[in-house]
Amino acid sequence: MRRLLMIIVPIALLPVIYGCASVRVAGTAPGHVVVEEQYGVVAIPPGHLPPPGECRIWYPGEPPGQQPPPGPCSELEWRVPLGAWLVHGPSEHYEDFVVEVYHEQQPRVVISIRYFDSESGRFLREEKVRRGK
Repeated sequence: MRRLLMIIVPIALLPVIYGCASVRVAGTAPGHVVVEEQYGVVAIPPGHLPPPGECRIWYPGEPPGQQPPPGPCSELEWRVPLGAWLVHGPSEHYEDFVVEVYHEQQPRVVISIRYFDSESGRFLREEKVRRGK
């Protein structure tokens, strides 16, 4: 039933979403990070967030169990494919989870950085950027 809803709800919302130019980001239940995008809702379950000091490449629209494993940020930031995200776990520099959104057509270009509370998963803020790595 849940899988059916994951298919039907985004399709039913296409007319509404298609007319929106902005990206909406929201947090949900404690420990969950949910990002609403043009293609529907993507949830990163707590067990799939990277551990402190590590990162994880995340493919929006793919199930959590089919995402690559976490690893060192210094290695993964050079391997993020077009349109994917780099999810940072908390570190000594910040306590929140950080999601870098990469451009869909230009390699290694970050277009926004989103911050989420590490305890509640609640969206905190977004910075629009355009920088190459």
